[in-house]
Amino acid sequence: MKELLKIIFDDLAFYSGSTFGKKVMTFFFKPAFRLMRNYRLGNYFFYHRSFISGPILIYLKHRQLKYNSCQISYETKIGRKLNLPHPVGIVIGKGVQIDDNVSLYQNCTLGRKRGNEYPHIKKGVTIYPSSIIVGSVIIGEGATIGALSFVNKSIKSNQVYFNKA
Repeated sequence: MKELLKIIFDDLAFYSGSTFGKKVMTFFFKPAFRLMRNYRLGNYFFYHRSFISGPILIYLKHRQLKYNSCQISYETKIGRKLNLPHPVGIVIGKGVQIDDNVSLYQNCTLGRKRGNEYPHIKKGVTIYPSSIIVGSVIIGEGATIGALSFVNKSIKSNQVYFNKA
């Protein structure tokens, strides 16, 4: 539980400023922080089962869908400092791995192709709006995925990838 609180407070520091007032406003009103807090709590209760976990997970999933129209699996592994500039319509499947310092814009889907083939998003990646990443692919450190891109193959580090119209 201590580790969970530390991660949530790290997220709070990332999404807000240094003043107490900004932290309070972020905690209650900033959609990106609220979505990450929801994920962190859901991830904790998913892996630390008790008699109350089931109802809590149902409640958290309902809030995720109702307030952000997002569906982030609590089995997903998400690192620190996930930047969500517009946290709407994001879908992240259960086997996806997201490292630290990733930016993920609105209406992106990260999921499986078949079986347990899920993407791994490395540090410093930016994924622009309405992109889809599927399958057992690795998006290298510092890569950029352009808007409206469909990715089903691995992308090298620091590469810019986009679909040509």
